[in-house]
Amino acid sequence: MIEATDYPNGSRSGVFSVQQELPSQFVLTTAYVGSVGRHLFNRSVSNLITGVSTNPVTGAAIITRQFGSQFAEVDTKSTNGTDNYNALQMTVNRRFSGSLTVGSQYTWAHSLGTTAGSNEAQTQSNPFDLQADYGNNNFDVRHTFNATALYELPIGANKRWNLSGVSDAILGGWQVGGIINARTGLPISLGITRPDVVYRNKFTGIIMNSPVIQNGAVITEAIINTPGGGHLEMSAVQTSFLVVDPFIQDGGLLFLNPAAFATPAPGTYGNYVRNTLHGPGSDNLILRSQSDLRFMSKRTLSFGRSFTIFLTGPISPAHQPSCPMLWELRLINFNLDSRSAALFQGRELLG
Repeated sequence: MIEATDYPNGSRSGVFSVQQELPSQFVLTTAYVGSVGRHLFNRSVSNLITGVSTNPVTGAAIITRQFGSQFAEVDTKSTNGTDNYNALQMTVNRRFSGSLTVGSQYTWAHSLGTTAGSNEAQTQSNPFDLQADYGNNNFDVRHTFNATALYELPIGANKRWNLSGVSDAILGGWQVGGIINARTGLPISLGITRPDVVYRNKFTGIIMNSPVIQNGAVITEAIINTPGGGHLEMSAVQTSFLVVDPFIQDGGLLFLNPAAFATPAPGTYGNYVRNTLHGPGSDNLILRSQSDLRFMSKRTLSFGRSFTIFLTGPISPAHQPSCPMLWELRLINFNLDSRSAALFQGRELLG
């Protein structure tokens, strides 16, 4: 199957999939999903700093801008952003047969671009080079896995272990199942803020945030710190990424390592690419059992019983600060002559 969609804003998407029947009534579906976005919403700044000089009396910076120093930097919006998405999707499903149904899905995906568009758009880190922001998009999740299973126990009326009466009402009709969800982490947004202008000591070369006057003489000179300006924005590309492990593990918790990052030299950009690092993933396990009790008389009374356990925690053992368990006991769907009411529900969270 091939599907393609062409949107007016320049975004295009396509799907190609094949199916294969497997033994035991399983069906495998493999698909490629891709999209390309053009003319996406993007943000930047204009009225950039083009030069700076030093006041000989106060030592303060005298800034020259593109369109005149009477205005500060100007936030601009445009439609010059691009992105692309590529994914491999695989599903294995088994329809309900022989008291069992199974479904599983795995996705490998990669979303890249200069912007995610719309509300996801961030101001360009480098107003002189849009491609400097080309990297993982904010919603880039590399691996996702989901699996479900439901099995009807062979206990009850007209089943392998045949029961009747009260025994069937209590022990019959039970189904057990589970759901597993696991994924790798989302990108970590890193950035720094730094002033447009800093001051360098003429004798020692030390960089300072304000001018220094010594014995009535200015001993510092103003220099451009952030190329073009834009100090109001947190810029990822303005972070220098060092050859050091960016993460620290302590007691099962995961922290960013400050030693892996540094502020670039004045007038330069850093080498950190947008959304390079990903945070820890997560996984969830839900175990569930349920049954229906039915009594036949002039009126039909039926209600369901279910017991659900939620286990949730990080996907990697190295990222496990805790693994809480949530159990939920329900008696629901109390039906009498098409009238329904919630009968009972209880929850408890165990840390």
